[in-house]
Amino acid sequence: MKKPLVSIIIPVKDDGIYAVKLLKSLRKDPYENLEIIFIDDGSKDDSAEKIKNFALEEELRNVHLFRQEHEGTYAARNLGVEKSSGEYIIFLDPNDDIDKNFITALMLTTINGDQTLAMTGILKQLGAEKTKVLYSTLTLDKKPKETTKFYRERLFKKDDRLHFLNNKLFLSKIIKDHELKFEKPKKDEKETSELKFIKKYVKLGDIENFVTINKPLYILKCRASHRRS
Repeated sequence: MKKPLVSIIIPVKDDGIYAVKLLKSLRKDPYENLEIIFIDDGSKDDSAEKIKNFALEEELRNVHLFRQEHEGTYAARNLGVEKSSGEYIIFLDPNDDIDKNFITALMLTTINGDQTLAMTGILKQLGAEKTKVLYSTLTLDKKPKETTKFYRERLFKKDDRLHFLNNKLFLSKIIKDHELKFEKPKKDEKETSELKFIKKYVKLGDIENFVTINKPLYILKCRASHRRS
């Protein structure tokens, strides 16, 4: 039985070297049914060529590269969703890294077929300093409709991992059926574009269960990579 296709969406802007390193990490994961979508957000260097050349040299037919004029990471992710064909979607940033079992671990959570949001723990890495962001497994029990929002908000405040985009596995159907988009960031907003997207996804998908993997499989190397304009 063929495994579900997973779309990996990666915005790139002048960081082709890191994009190739991330691509090498993705290749180590045992999960093979992937389409890897790079969106070049108006790079002024040779990032696109680095990605193309590596894909050609390694004969990677599942790597796709699209270019847009510089609009920002939010727009690049939206274009990536448009171009994707996978049943599941993972968003990554080229400046960060993943454990070799990152995708495999996330996909194992889909075996039951439940409509869930799956996520891993995070390893924050700043130079030689490393910090694990781990919690025990959390499940949001079903509540009456009038209280569901309250419990969801409480869980978002309790678990910092929910504020990150790239440690998660999303169901493509929820995103596309509801035409869910990343919004252009606005100055002085308390919530990031990523957090808004996650909250809308949870609400629109009527998701009651958050499946968590209590291992730091997503490696956050540069906090600034999540704030690129």
